[in-house]
Amino acid sequence: MIPIGISLNDKGCRRIPATFEGEPDIITWYLRGPYAITIGIPMHFLGDATDKDFFRKVSENIMQSIRALALDSQRRLCPIPVD
Repeated sequence: MIPIGISLNDKGCRRIPATFEGEPDIITWYLRGPYAITIGIPMHFLGDATDKDFFRKVSENIMQSIRALALDSQRRLCPIPVD
């Protein structure tokens, strides 16, 4: 699994109401504007995918990596000026 963090300008998004598997949902289309993508290093996990505790820990690990990569993307997209 290779984690990827994406950051984009919310003003360029268009949200459209939709239904997915009978449930209401919102589809987001990014129509224009700058964005940044950060690709992480491959992640490997060994264990029993039917073990709920293992699955939860792996999922949390993956999401933590994606959040950090998205933050890196956000920093590149909107750098903080240095005085």
